[in-house]
Amino acid sequence: MASIGSATLSNAFVQRAQGYTVPPLPIAFIEAKDEGEARKKILLLSSQYGEMTEESLMEYLKKSEIDLDDLLDTVDLPQVNLERLAERLEEEFLEEDQKGDEELDHQFQVIVDCKDEQQQLALIEKLEKQKYVCRALIL
Repeated sequence: MASIGSATLSNAFVQRAQGYTVPPLPIAFIEAKDEGEARKKILLLSSQYGEMTEESLMEYLKKSEIDLDDLLDTVDLPQVNLERLAERLEEEFLEEDQKGDEELDHQFQVIVDCKDEQQQLALIEKLEKQKYVCRALIL
């Protein structure tokens, strides 16, 4: 089950707990095989009836991991320049990819062969106490 409006619901619970009167909230059930499909359906409905800005659509697409190219022929959002949005998403993707590459260029690792799992766990504990980031591998 996808709970897309969970922030609104959480706020309503907090307000009710603080003594405010909260009116009934509208709800719509979306039948979908998974959250991704539900988010696509919600986006299609929003494009027909709702208002989205370039910023809100960009955030929605990033959270939903929806490819804008798949939606260009089906979504109608006249208030949003979809071509410019596609360019912005591509630029952000490239920037994040470059950041990831830069971070990988500066990682240094040590691999230690241990005689058994107990020795491996003891060594990890000792190194973590010294504030090293450790990962256990079994090869």
